Amino acid sequence: MLWARIGALLALILGTLAIGLSFGLPKSEGPGPELFPRILGLTLVLAGGWLAFHSGDEEAKESGEKLIGWARALLLSLLFLFAPMTVSQLGLGVSAALAAGFTTWLCGESWLRTLVVAGVLWLFSYLVFTRLLGVPG
Repeated sequence: MLWARIGALLALILGTLAIGLSFGLPKSEGPGPELFPRILGLTLVLAGGWLAFHSGDEEAKESGEKLIGWARALLLSLLFLFAPMTVSQLGLGVSAALAAGFTTWLCGESWLRTLVVAGVLWLFSYLVFTRLLGVPG
């Protein structure tokens, strides 16, 4: 429970910093460089707020986690260090979906929930970055 509170606090701090610092970025007509930090910051603030008030200990015991403690933390750290390297080969949507799916699986979720999370994140990144912002996929 302590690590969940620390993670929530870090997410709240980083999200607030991302939103605050995005106001210093240059403005443009339409979506500009400030959009992504604001989306990321808002996501971190919402996730941190949810995590701060959600007790995950009961769910962790029920889910029958396969990986615990330092092994899971090490794998998650390696995932987030190497995930950006896959963007140039796989594209943003597929890389984000793989990272989200693997993270969900490491947290002990079912295969169905893992696939749903990966699919929703792929669709979100496709709609926002490829369709709305015109970033090549």
